[in-house]
Amino acid sequence: MASASRPLIPAAYLSRADQLKRELADFVTSGPLKGDYEDHRKAFIEFSGPSDLEETATICDWFMFEWFDDAGQGAVDRFLAHHGENLSERDVKILSDWEDSIHSIFEVRSVGQKQASLRDLDSGDTFPVSTGSEGDVHLERRQFISSRLLPLGNGFIFAGPVIVLPNKDAAMEALEFNRRLDAMSSPRAIEEAQREQCDAFREFFGCDEISLASTELNVTLQQFQEYLLFQRRDRESKLTKAEMFKEEFGCELRLPDPSSESLNFTAGGEVSIICDEFDGIVVLPEYERFKHVFESADTERAVKDSLDLLWTYIKEPEIPTVAFERVAERNPAGVERALRVVLGDDSFSIEHLYALLLHYKQPVEGLDDLEDDERLWDLLDGNGADQAPASKAAKPARPNPADASHKRRLSVKPKSRETTAAAPAGRKKR
Repeated sequence: MASASRPLIPAAYLSRADQLKRELADFVTSGPLKGDYEDHRKAFIEFSGPSDLEETATICDWFMFEWFDDAGQGAVDRFLAHHGENLSERDVKILSDWEDSIHSIFEVRSVGQKQASLRDLDSGDTFPVSTGSEGDVHLERRQFISSRLLPLGNGFIFAGPVIVLPNKDAAMEALEFNRRLDAMSSPRAIEEAQREQCDAFREFFGCDEISLASTELNVTLQQFQEYLLFQRRDRESKLTKAEMFKEEFGCELRLPDPSSESLNFTAGGEVSIICDEFDGIVVLPEYERFKHVFESADTERAVKDSLDLLWTYIKEPEIPTVAFERVAERNPAGVERALRVVLGDDSFSIEHLYALLLHYKQPVEGLDDLEDDERLWDLLDGNGADQAPASKAAKPARPNPADASHKRRLSVKPKSRETTAAAPAGRKKR
C-alpha cells in the first residue's frame, strides 16, 4: 500500500511529466494516431450523444492509456516507438511507468500543500498524489472523485480530468458502473461477445461470408446490427442486447452508424463481409476477385490482372491476416504459386506467409528485408533456422507467434486454429 508520507515530487520532475502529457495528447489528437482517435471519439458521440469539453478530455484520457491497436500496442507504446531516439532515459522511464495507470473512484483522505492522499474505493489502497500541476482541481477532505492516476517517482499525478462526485452514494454508483464496464471488456467477455456475434451473423445471413455491391454495404450492416442488438433474444433471459443494456446501465442503447470510409471502397465495386471467431465482422474489398487469383490455372496472367489488389491485401494494415488465412487453409499451393509471382521469388514458401504479411503490415525498423523477417519467423516458430544476423540482434524483435497479440497462426494445410486470449481492451488496476 502506498503511503502519504512519501516526499513530494520535485518541481522539475513534475514539470517534465506535464510536458510529456501534453506531447502525448498532441500525438494522439493531432499526430500519427489522429485517425484512430477520431474514429473512437466519433463512435462515442454516436453512442452517447454530443459531448462537452470534460467528456472530450475523458475520451482522450482513455485513448492515451487504455486503447490498443491490433498488434496490442497502446498510445504510449506508439509514442515511444515514434519519438524514442529523442527521449532521455528518464522520459522513457516516466512514460513506461504510465502504462500502469490507475483509473478508479477515490476518496480524498487528506489534503496538504500541493499533495493529497487518495483511497481507491475499489482496492482500498491509498495513494499520495501531487496536486502541483497547472489546472489541477482544488481538493477537499472527504470528497469523492473519479480520475486516473499516473505513477511518477515516489508518488502519483492526475492524468487528465478530475470529476468531483456529489456524495458517497454517487461514488459507489460510479464504482459499480466501472466494475460492469471492466467485466464487459475482459478477455473472456470479449471472446463471448465475438462468439455471439458470429452466431448471429450465421443466423441472419445463413453463412459466415457474403458478397454484395459496395453501395449496399451500409444498409446491410445496419440491418445486421438491428438484428444483433434489438431483435435477437438471449436464450436464457429472453432479452435483447438493447434491453440488457438498459437494464444494466439505465439508458437506451443507440445504434452506431456503420462506416466503410477507412478502406476507400470503389463506388459500384464488390465487397465481402466475413464473420471470423477471432477478428469479428470484417469487410473486405473485391474479395471474390482476390480469391479467384489463387484458383486460376494461369497464375501469371491472374496475378498480372490483379496485382494492385494483391499488394493492397498484403500491405494494408486495415485488412487483417484472416483474408489470406482463409484462402491459404483451403488452397495453400495456389497461394504459394501466386505469391512467388507477386514477389518475383521462386523460392518463396507458404511457411513464410505470416512473416510476409507482418513485414508489410507492421514494419519494424532494422528488419528492412523480407528475408530478415522470414529468418526471425523461423526462429520464433521453432523451425531451426540459423540465428538472425548479428546486426539485427539489438533491434526490436517480432512477437512470438504464440503470444496473445497474434491470435492465430497461418498453416500450410487446413487445421483447427489455436484459441488464445484476446488482446486486452484496457489495463486493469493494480
